[in-house]
Amino acid sequence: MFTGHNLGDGYQGTFPRNHLDVVGLDLGDARVSRAMDNGQINLARAGLIFADMINTVSPRYAEELRDTATGGAISELIVERGEDVWGIINGIDYDLWSPRNDTHIAAQYDANDLAGKAACKADLQAEFGLPQAPDIPLIGMVTRLDAQKGLDLVAEIVDKSDDFQLILLGTGDPQLEAIFSKAADTRKNIGARLEFSNVLARKVYAGADMFLMPSRYEPCGLGQMIALAYGTVPIVRRTGGLADTIRPTGSKPNGFNFEEYSIEALTGAIDRALKAYADTKRWQKLVANAFGSDYSWTASAKRYQRLYRAAIKKAET
Repeated sequence: MFTGHNLGDGYQGTFPRNHLDVVGLDLGDARVSRAMDNGQINLARAGLIFADMINTVSPRYAEELRDTATGGAISELIVERGEDVWGIINGIDYDLWSPRNDTHIAAQYDANDLAGKAACKADLQAEFGLPQAPDIPLIGMVTRLDAQKGLDLVAEIVDKSDDFQLILLGTGDPQLEAIFSKAADTRKNIGARLEFSNVLARKVYAGADMFLMPSRYEPCGLGQMIALAYGTVPIVRRTGGLADTIRPTGSKPNGFNFEEYSIEALTGAIDRALKAYADTKRWQKLVANAFGSDYSWTASAKRYQRLYRAAIKKAET
């Protein structure tokens, strides 16, 4: 079984061919030759070629990998393996991610009593040096600062933040860090902490009204699942696991999404979220639907059991 999380071009495990002996692969094997990529060994390709069954972390991402726009050089192998390629959504542990018992946030709360969430919002605004305005929409991000995560789009909207507050927690690309650091210094509605902090991350999930994930691609994403668990409404790009977990329509919508990777599409999704926020009854329903979204490991574990049984059966034939 080969389970690949992020199979983007920069994450495939590509090494000089003189490392072949280290991993016990022999170029005399035709399958190893196919695993070479521009004269280097590509371990993701090797996994896709040698494994009896293949899995990744969301159904949508498994399909997207068949397209060169996402799968790049490995897309032909994904297509070739056909039904051997599964996609099973990740899950979260609701005992670990629960505003009812989270001791790191300003006040505990749940779907039936949101008074604590208001306290968490005020605490988060103070933590990031923003005006403690209870009625202004607060958008949060906990992310690696990388173009894959859509931060290049977000950098273009910081000057349009008069109608909302935006806070960002994370580290990464120095250029992006500089952009958001400057924005936080010069704009009253922007806050940024360029660090990794589990405690601050929990404060963001609890205190924000909305959680932004505008990724170019996203194998699964846990941030949107955690946000839902804290009653924070996600705004996401419709890709990978984000598309599998966030529903903007239907009987129980739990967030907002956009399709095209563009500033216009992102601002359109934010505008839709802001309009919903201004409608108190509609927003209350969205928050209730967020709390009601279940992405625990129970369902995913059953799918993994079926997958492993299928792998064993295939290996035995």
